Amino acid sequence: MVIGLDVHKRSVYGTVMEDNGTIIVQRNMENNMDAVNGFLLNCKDHDIVIESSTSGKYLSKEL
Repeated sequence: MVIGLDVHKRSVYGTVMEDNGTIIVQRNMENNMDAVNGFLLNCKDHDIVIESSTSGKYLSKEL
C-alpha cells in the first residue's frame, strides 16, 4: 500500500492506494496533525509520499 499526501496551506488531500493502483480511499482534510493522524491511523507501517513543496515541509517533519 502507498499513501500520497497533496499538501496545501489549509488542506491536505490524502489517497491510499494498493500497489496495483487500486484506490482504497481518498479524503480532503484540514491541514493539521489531528486530521492527518486520523487519516493515517491504520497506515503507519506503509510508505507515505508527500508532495515536495513549502507546505509539505512542516507535515514531513511532524510525521
